[in-house]
Order: sequence, then C-alpha cells, then structure tokens
Amino acid sequence: MNNNALYKGCLEPIVLQLLHQNVRMYGYEITQKVKEQTKGTLQITEGAHYPLLHKLEEKGITG
Repeated sequence: MNNNALYKGCLEPIVLQLLHQNVRMYGYEITQKVKEQTKGTLQITEGAHYPLLHKLEEKGITG
C-alpha cells in the first residue's frame, strides 16, 4: 500500500482534527492544511473533501 492510499483512508480523521483545532475553516484552508500535514503526499480536491464535509454535517458532527 502506498502512502497516498493510506492518507485517503485517513482523510476523515485528518479533517475532523483540523476542524477541532480551528473550529471554522474554509474549504481551501482545509486542502492547504491537509497538504501541509501530509508533507504534500496527499493533495485533496474539493471533489474529495466537500462530500466528506456534507456527510459529517448530516451526522451532526460539523455544522
């Protein structure tokens, strides 16, 4: 398994941690922070993180 596949499997906890640390973030900020935290290994797009954010919002985790 390559690092990219590993990070993709961890995208939800990474995003949850970012939101916990920063409370409110714009989508662009999330993509930049993920890129920074993974040292550029994982570069997510809006197509990847917005569905995740919507899913978390439906669960009542973000809002």
